[in-house]
Amino acid sequence: MMSISRSLCVALLLFVPCLAQDHVHHHDKSVPDESRRGLDLIDLAGIGEEAAHLRFAVLDAAGGFIPSRITFVGEKDKRPTLFKNRKTAPENWAVRRNVVYTTNGVGFITVPPGTYTIYASRGLEWSVGSRKMKLEAGKEYLYSQQLTHEVKTKGWVSGDCHLHTLTYSGHGDSNLDERIVSLVGEGVEFAVATDHNHTTDYTPTVRKLDQGEHVHPVRGNEISVPIGHLNVFPLPHWDKHPYRSAHAADELFKFLRANGENGIDPVIQLNHPRWGSIDFFGHMGLDPVTGTSDNPTWSDDFDTLEILNENPGWGYRDADHPPHGLGMGSSEHQVLQDWFNLLNRGHRHYAVGNSDSHTVEATIAGVPRNFVHLGIDAPKDIDNAKLARALKEGHCFTTSGPFVLFSVNGKTSGSETGPDARGGFDVDIEIRCASWIDCDRVKVVHNGDVILTLPVPQERKPLRLKTRLRIPTLRDGWLLILVEGDDSLAPIVHDAARPCFPVAILNPVFIDGNGDGRVEAPLVQVRRWLAEGKGAWAMDGLPRSLARLMTIEAARSGNAKAAELVRRLLRGDRGDKIAAFTAARLLANRSLEPDVEAAEVPNDDPWMGALQFAALGALGADGQAARLESYHARFGDAATRRYADRLLTGLESASVARFRVLRFFPNPKRQGLWKNDLDVVTDSSMSAAHKGAVGGGEAHWEIVPLGENGMLRLDTKTTDGTVVGPNTVAFAGFFLDLDEARTIPYMLGSDDGCRVWLDGQIVYDHHGSHAASLSQHLGFWKLAPGRHRVLIGIENGGGPMGLRLKLFGRGVRTAAE
Repeated sequence: MMSISRSLCVALLLFVPCLAQDHVHHHDKSVPDESRRGLDLIDLAGIGEEAAHLRFAVLDAAGGFIPSRITFVGEKDKRPTLFKNRKTAPENWAVRRNVVYTTNGVGFITVPPGTYTIYASRGLEWSVGSRKMKLEAGKEYLYSQQLTHEVKTKGWVSGDCHLHTLTYSGHGDSNLDERIVSLVGEGVEFAVATDHNHTTDYTPTVRKLDQGEHVHPVRGNEISVPIGHLNVFPLPHWDKHPYRSAHAADELFKFLRANGENGIDPVIQLNHPRWGSIDFFGHMGLDPVTGTSDNPTWSDDFDTLEILNENPGWGYRDADHPPHGLGMGSSEHQVLQDWFNLLNRGHRHYAVGNSDSHTVEATIAGVPRNFVHLGIDAPKDIDNAKLARALKEGHCFTTSGPFVLFSVNGKTSGSETGPDARGGFDVDIEIRCASWIDCDRVKVVHNGDVILTLPVPQERKPLRLKTRLRIPTLRDGWLLILVEGDDSLAPIVHDAARPCFPVAILNPVFIDGNGDGRVEAPLVQVRRWLAEGKGAWAMDGLPRSLARLMTIEAARSGNAKAAELVRRLLRGDRGDKIAAFTAARLLANRSLEPDVEAAEVPNDDPWMGALQFAALGALGADGQAARLESYHARFGDAATRRYADRLLTGLESASVARFRVLRFFPNPKRQGLWKNDLDVVTDSSMSAAHKGAVGGGEAHWEIVPLGENGMLRLDTKTTDGTVVGPNTVAFAGFFLDLDEARTIPYMLGSDDGCRVWLDGQIVYDHHGSHAASLSQHLGFWKLAPGRHRVLIGIENGGGPMGLRLKLFGRGVRTAAE
């Protein structure tokens, strides 16, 4: 490990005058050579004599070197790839692309010539220093910055509860040393190791690098199973991982609860629960509107919910209706709204946010992070049992920038409170931010509704806002605040995936509004109103979230007032209509069809359109196939596939039970399917023998039934066990018989590439290498009465070979003869 002697520190300081300001010092040839000795040159650039040489130092207010990061930003704010020779870095450095982390804040490196703005940073609590420099080949320069610890967080410790290494997760680029160095450089005070299905322990690495003063390691595991990903910590070392194929959340959670560290009831944290194919909520069937699941193995026995994931904070914004131009990645729905739904139904889970970093620079560790109130400040004083308890009880908040203190009548997050002696509620808010972090507004949220928005003064001082709000009355339920900034955190947190905005989510204080000594969840309130026979009149003046919840509950229970409530909501705003369409689907009252059909849906809201479509299907509306085609034309292929579960559920479907199959043909360079001389296409009866098969012989049509798993497997095994199929082409066909003209929607997935002919005309072409999934393609066949021939060609590059196909519409008839 690299060390710096006190005498060298003094020598370097002589070479770094005026440290109280941001300065860059070109090498002064009049300075004696002795003053530059001691720090070895680290050749990160790896370009020999063409490199510039840069000495750097990052110091605190007292003049001591501090763990930190320096970031090189090119002209036009580009992230240049500078350090291709990073393997030369010492073990207490972490170097990637355009960043250099050090645990001691000092170094001497080679840099490709160029003009850069060089930033020095130490995480969310510290100031940032910067200077623009032109570095020329063969010259030596000095860069120094003195940073200030601007945000005081007494009694709180900050941590990242979702971290990976290449070493044990198998992807990303950060090894164990680099993980610790990057965390320390970002000022993260506790780090939960959560490699996939592995109980990683950072403790030996922290000791080796002598960083126990800066970071406390917690052993955990990202449980990565078919129903999603979730973290559990703190843990002992696990030699075995018997849960890997878990499909039932209730049984999985029981296992995790029983296997914590030293008898500690571990924290169970749902990770990115709406992220693509690894979303716990999606796999477990949590409805994003109702907040309920019909899955018999659903369990709410988790503690925390990752609402901010990765640097962009995936999960915070509505992925179904995002702000213009703001990408949503693989996010689905809105985890923030899922959380509000669960809170309104009486569940007490708490918000967290984590970097989910697998890398040194591509995703910065510690953004977002969690502040946990433990009444201590030193990482070495953190006790895992107390840490787990504080997270499980909600004594924490998550942030990608602002540090926030929040209480209601003196009670903090995770606590309960009733009205004070004057019968009301004092909400105290204090916001602190480092000078480089933007903060624009505070939203006060009560039972899912924003009841007040406060502007934050635009002064870049550490204390941005300190205020007390007086709220005369509140219903039972919960109250929390959201803090937002509109300026990106770039370049300190780059915008590669999407702009990273400052956000803080404060966990709720639970409100006993009437002072009767108990907190009644909003769900309990609306059920009581419905039981008392209150209908649409009860919605007058009712907060929107409660009006929506009451309508959904009326529909779920078949309440006599449900249809009336649905009609009222259909005249409301976007959130009202979404709830109304969902309630109409649940109620399935045919009288609502004209009201649902008449509700206006904007052209930029495919999610609302999908919910309207699903409601009409549940109401028994005619012409759903044509309506689906109209939806596809209006909102596009991506939206149609994204919401296929809503669009296709309830639409009558059929699988092709038997196919005519012709196999196998050569697939040179994986182009065998796209030749122009395929005589198979003109074989209208799909019965002729065809030359040119693998091995030089003829291929003959055969009848092959669909597999029990819904896949038509085209690869086969010979008597000696040899698999035939990889690197070949095969064909599957069938006939479709119609009594009348109609449009047939279909979904198709292929393994690997495919081409589809309808009556000899190409209607779909797809090049790719992947498993067969119905989400691959949704198409429409406009057909006249009579018999039609469908031919599907499959080319395979290796592994399994086959297709999945589903046809939609009433009375669809297919035949293999």
